[in-house]
Amino acid sequence: MGQPQSGGDIASLYQALAAEVQEVLRKASAAGGDREDVEAAAWKAYEAWVRAAHASIEKIVAKPAIGDAVAAVLNSFLRLQQIGNSVAGSLFAPLWPLIGLTPLTETQALFDRIESLRREVRRLTAPGTLKPVAPVEQPHASAPKSRNTSQRTQNGNPPGDKKPAPITQ
Repeated sequence: MGQPQSGGDIASLYQALAAEVQEVLRKASAAGGDREDVEAAAWKAYEAWVRAAHASIEKIVAKPAIGDAVAAVLNSFLRLQQIGNSVAGSLFAPLWPLIGLTPLTETQALFDRIESLRREVRRLTAPGTLKPVAPVEQPHASAPKSRNTSQRTQNGNPPGDKKPAPITQ
């Protein structure tokens, strides 16, 4: 939506909003008012409100004094936040080991390592970066089986042997 040309444009938007709100209230208060009609009127009122609010915000923000004031307030707020963080950090830093909590530097280092591992996993699993794997060769049928690979029972003895396995401690 473009910037309104005059104060009359915004006034007409607010007049349209008032008319839409009155229509919603009239339909809602009617004894036999259809729910769909009320919802349609409510949506029209909502759209009128969005148009009026958008135009008002555009008109206010377009003024350089407002932009400068907002920038100054944000700058002051960020400076106060930095001062508060440094004061709280210096006051509570000796207490963290006594409570059993890790210092912020160690926690931050852990988060950084986790993030680097995530990036590495993404890099390795990204499509197109996977290397083809050579197929597994099937064993040859003519290869002799050794006696050591024969089947054993649960106690470790060959299937025909009835002696229990010795107990070792």
